[in-house]
Amino acid sequence: MRIRLINEIDSKEIYNWRNNDLTREMSVNSELISFDDHKKWIINYINNPDKTIFIGEESGLKLGVVRFELNLENNTAEVSINMNPLMRSKGYGKKLLSKSIEKYLNKTKTILKAKIKNENQISINLFKSQGFIFLEKDNFYSYFEYKYNLIFKEVDLSCSDILYRLLNQRQNSISHKIMPSLSDHKKFVKKHPYLYWYIFSVGDIAIGTFYIKKDNSIGININNPSILIVKKILKFIFENFKPEKEIPSHTPNYFYINLADTNDKMKKILFKLGFLPIQVSYKIEQLNW
Repeated sequence: MRIRLINEIDSKEIYNWRNNDLTREMSVNSELISFDDHKKWIINYINNPDKTIFIGEESGLKLGVVRFELNLENNTAEVSINMNPLMRSKGYGKKLLSKSIEKYLNKTKTILKAKIKNENQISINLFKSQGFIFLEKDNFYSYFEYKYNLIFKEVDLSCSDILYRLLNQRQNSISHKIMPSLSDHKKFVKKHPYLYWYIFSVGDIAIGTFYIKKDNSIGININNPSILIVKKILKFIFENFKPEKEIPSHTPNYFYINLADTNDKMKKILFKLGFLPIQVSYKIEQLNW
């Protein structure tokens, strides 16, 4: 997918997308607009350094646009997305939003915010999939935030309650099928069974954990992973830790990630990042033949 800045040539198509019935129904401003007003709006965005619109293209088709409007006073940028109606429900939205955010944050270090109509569940799920955290909602809108920096904290016993909450929310698990009691969980945390163990947060909201074992295996636990977040986690790991010394037939000389078989989101992200699977493990408790 190619991501580029819009230009005046794109005006007519973006205008048609903007006045689409479903687009207007889900937009903050649902009024029909004239082409003249729309063109003035486009020119304003092109010429205003605090406003950015990217358009996504693939195989010669224009897929949709992602808008960023920077507020320098509080260092935030409001984000919205509008798809070409013909390209909806084809799987392009996540990739368009993800690549646009990455491109924008490469040049502008800011906090991203999104304001979405409460009934627009598709957009709510889309922004959550990219790591946006729900803040609050009123009678009309839900508000989300994505902070550029993840905050990493090494796990100690004081983290037990946070870890237990994250464990209770976990959608994919390798190690357990039945939720342990809080007391058993605190005993587990006290043992600190991993070589390294961290919680990562967006602002003051913990969103997941990662650990590294002595065999160089990595476990990443997050319910709504995105390419951007996984990149930041792996960057933190590679900047701060080195693989343990190789032990033939036991410990490879590289890091590797273990995933639950049900964790399709992470599988897709790791594949997109160019990492290929090396092993499939099966649990064998008894023979049934």
